[in-house]
Amino acid sequence: MDKELLQRFSEDREAGAERQILDYLEGKLSGEALHQVEKNMAESPLVNEAVEGLELVGQKKDIGDYVDQLNRELRHRTRQQKEKRMHRGIPTQIWVMAGILIILLIAVVAWWMIVKYQHLAH
Repeated sequence: MDKELLQRFSEDREAGAERQILDYLEGKLSGEALHQVEKNMAESPLVNEAVEGLELVGQKKDIGDYVDQLNRELRHRTRQQKEKRMHRGIPTQIWVMAGILIILLIAVVAWWMIVKYQHLAH
């Protein structure tokens, strides 16, 4: 439950930051809010690149649609990558277990052979 709340909080905070950047691009910010966005741009190369990229969009009214589309695609790709990692992890675990089992089997056979040859030598 805590993980869900944290994710919702993070999404709400990201949505607020997105809205603030969109308002900045549309020229709706002034004062402290404008200063905050410019400060974030100066401190974060990622935010700066995002704002510069969005400034290149010709129709400012379409920016929100572009951002929504990019977010959907990003979530879809990260979900796919996560699923691939999950599916890839199971066969890897099976190979590790099989390797351990083979090593144990070799160790038991070697021990048995040593004990058998010691009894033959005596």
